[in-house]
Amino acid sequence: MNAKVTNAAVQASADALEELPVQAGSPVATGFDAIPGFAELVSHEATGGQGLGTRDATRYEALALGAMAGASMPAVWISHGRPTAWVAVAALAVTAASALHPRLSAGTFGRGCAALTAAALLAVSAPDLATVAALWSVVVVGVLTTRLPGDTGWLLTAAGGGMLAMLETVLSLMAEPLGVSAGPSGVLLAGAAGTIGAGTVGSAVAHRLALGGTGWTLDAGFDGDRMWSGAGTSAAVVPVAGGPSTDPLTGMATRGVLLRGITRALARVDVIGGRVALFVLDVDRFDVVAQKHGDKRANEVLRHLARRLRAAMPAEDVVARVGPTTFAVLVEGVGPDGCESMVHRMAALLEEEMLVGGALVSVTCSVGTAIADADLASPERLLRAASTAMHAAQTAGRGRWVHHDPAMAAHDATREGIEDDLRAAVADGDIDIAVQGIVDLAADPSSDRTGGVEVLARWTRPDGTTVPPQHFVAVAEELGIGSRLGEIVLDRALDLLVQWGATDVPADDEASTGPRYVAVNLSRSQLEDPGFARAVADRLAARGVAPSRLSVEVSAVTFVDTDQARRTLGMLRSLGVGVAVDDFGRGSLGLLALRQLPVDTVKVDRQVTMDLGRDDTVAATVLTLCRAMGRRCVAEGVESTSQLEAARRLGMDGAQGFLLGRPMPPAATPPRHVG
Repeated sequence: MNAKVTNAAVQASADALEELPVQAGSPVATGFDAIPGFAELVSHEATGGQGLGTRDATRYEALALGAMAGASMPAVWISHGRPTAWVAVAALAVTAASALHPRLSAGTFGRGCAALTAAALLAVSAPDLATVAALWSVVVVGVLTTRLPGDTGWLLTAAGGGMLAMLETVLSLMAEPLGVSAGPSGVLLAGAAGTIGAGTVGSAVAHRLALGGTGWTLDAGFDGDRMWSGAGTSAAVVPVAGGPSTDPLTGMATRGVLLRGITRALARVDVIGGRVALFVLDVDRFDVVAQKHGDKRANEVLRHLARRLRAAMPAEDVVARVGPTTFAVLVEGVGPDGCESMVHRMAALLEEEMLVGGALVSVTCSVGTAIADADLASPERLLRAASTAMHAAQTAGRGRWVHHDPAMAAHDATREGIEDDLRAAVADGDIDIAVQGIVDLAADPSSDRTGGVEVLARWTRPDGTTVPPQHFVAVAEELGIGSRLGEIVLDRALDLLVQWGATDVPADDEASTGPRYVAVNLSRSQLEDPGFARAVADRLAARGVAPSRLSVEVSAVTFVDTDQARRTLGMLRSLGVGVAVDDFGRGSLGLLALRQLPVDTVKVDRQVTMDLGRDDTVAATVLTLCRAMGRRCVAEGVESTSQLEAARRLGMDGAQGFLLGRPMPPAATPPRHVG
């Protein structure tokens, strides 16, 4: 791992932000999982939304504290009429009532301190009620530590136990001057022990909830499906990521869990101060590992790396898989001075050789780090900052470390503006499309035909700036709106078929005067959606479009081979929808995986097409394999006559590129006959 890199490559790499899908911390056994119904009670996700949410938790908190206040009143009435005792009970009642307002949930620690102060006030004003004061402390700490994260819960526990132990000594010395026949007689010491026990249990429960990704331990308020950190009125709104909380390949947590973990950490900083550091690590040139050792061993390498990283970090640190080869680690209490030693420790751990399937495999990692501050005060900003730094490290030579600095702030500000505009555009459906022809090649050039058109998303910001699709599509995935963006493009594509007419004609009907089919690109979120294939079937049926007139394309660069992705593609093929692999020859999708995927077309990446006419070896090899597997083979990025003629000479089924037609508005749809 080379030394820290500064500014030079930062701006060049900033625009290369890749989509960050998922992750954070792994579940830790606490012993409470053995309690019947415990997991179902506390896990909002596991019960399909029937667990305890944050609003319910604040009400239970207020109910418990209020019940203690009410139960204490008869004892005060019977034993003492001292005004100070009544003030103590009133103070506890007020702190309990404040929990009813969910926006004040970040003040849970403050309520706990106020309630413990009230218990001390009662013990001092009415020593005969030491038992009541001790019970107050036990209940307050036991209830509130389940709502407080990690260190904050232990701090409240120490405050409660220490207060009672101290009062035992003080009141024993004051018993005679106060005219009390006997002091507390060990009651407060017993209460101190009970408080520590209750706080230990409560903190363990909170820890289990936090690692499980459930919401009721968050120092945050909820409003529908959105949450805001407890940073006052300036807190940024963050969409709560849906989907599973565990990565299917590595068993680590997902990006959504990581974002919730960052929110909790930032809330703790608001309450008790401290530092929050985020480390983003990416495996360099992992596509080479996949090509050399195969997809199965490549996946096993990722599992090895995940296990090493998780085992090396304390249980309270959140460790996540946030991309195909990208991991993130959230660490509290570490500032800029401590980042370097942790980076070297993580890198040394991940770069150590591993034995996978009988072969020794070694990798290098690029690392980006960021420390939360006033400019990085939201989960998304902090994650984006660390990711930008990681890409800068890769651009600077890989196997390096870059720390986010103010030089990257300009890009972050621009990115934030794009995010806001893109959210609004997708919500309003203000996404345009363009179409580019896919030509069916024939031995005689005059017989070439436009077989179909690829429908491409286009977006122009309100200020007139056109954003490249590879950029805003990745941003949409990162923001969790990739599925909605894909739905808009799919609807526009099917509407084109309706406009062309003959929607129920099979795609292979040669009498058709226009393109036979439309092709749309699928995002990762659509592939991972169990209901996507059904949604496609409903859209086709509503328009009367034959399934064979639609084709979907998945990129070999971003495709993640999961069971759900395979199921989605399989269901689409069973409907009769065409399935193509785009950009083949680049990325980690290998030949073995291609053979097993339910696809009918392979589109060769433009980097392979560039060599056509000079060196046809790679293209010919891919074509031979496609023939053996019964797949069509299409050359992408054809920009010269020599490339087109080489593709025709090899016997490729189709071609696409600027030579044959640039992306154009759908009103200028290319004719069927192009020869």
